[in-house]
Amino acid sequence: MVDIVSMPVNILKHLRKTIEETGSEEEADYAVYQLGNKWGKETVCMGDTESTLDELSTKAALVAIHSGILKIDMTVQGETIRIESHESRIDDDYFIAGYLAGIISTLLRERYVANVKDGYYELVKPEQQEKEVVSREEAEEKEKLGTENLERGESYLISEDAKLSPIAFDLFFEGIENGIPGLCITRIFPPKIKDESYEEEFPVFWLTTMDAGADINTIEPSEYDDKLFKIMETFLKSRQGIIILHGSEFLISNNEFEEVLNFVQKVRDVTSMHNGIFLFSVSKKSLSDRDFGNLKSELTLYEG
Repeated sequence: MVDIVSMPVNILKHLRKTIEETGSEEEADYAVYQLGNKWGKETVCMGDTESTLDELSTKAALVAIHSGILKIDMTVQGETIRIESHESRIDDDYFIAGYLAGIISTLLRERYVANVKDGYYELVKPEQQEKEVVSREEAEEKEKLGTENLERGESYLISEDAKLSPIAFDLFFEGIENGIPGLCITRIFPPKIKDESYEEEFPVFWLTTMDAGADINTIEPSEYDDKLFKIMETFLKSRQGIIILHGSEFLISNNEFEEVLNFVQKVRDVTSMHNGIFLFSVSKKSLSDRDFGNLKSELTLYEG
């Protein structure tokens, strides 16, 4: 067996101090973890021991106690192993975490990594940890959007009052206020939109047949599949932001529904490709059941 009992108590403190003087605390944590991991593996290898998950609690405890480093309690839940340490000669969580990971990985002949938790250590397979990291990053990204109900790359159908669209605009402004670039296409006169948007800056295009002058960006209903689509595509490619399309009834009433549906399909695809968010607001009362169903088949119905 590897003689851990004889290891000088202060050696880890000196190792940490040396690394932190030239690097960082995270680098010191990693180095100490790797040292513990190596020691844990060698401890098991010297005893030529294997284990199944059913036997793991007993065998791991025997290995740990025999090495003189700590006493442990273990619970196995699926592929996650939770270990509590009651006594330890080594006062360094990252060394113990690495040591436990080395023991468990060698006993099971399968790699595990250990995470330091509050009062215990959690051991998982690397691929399981990667999934948890991705899930955490996705949750953080949703939090940045100001709502847990929106996801990047998604296009949403928001059924509500056609004139004001309070749900869609609330979601849009939440994204803007959380630092997401925004693009607004609307039937509302742009200065009124700006009055409601506090100090946030974002481009607004007015759906209208009127000539509003050089200071206001306008889109005529006949231009949606050419000019408007190019504006939205360029925005999504360059900014990966959030787009609200308010006033879809105006587009539909001035064009064939099937043509507008084809336009929505293209915007949805570009939104997915460039990791943006598309909010399509429409009044269900303005559409036939068939047309509304076609939109539902292309977009995610928002039910926040």
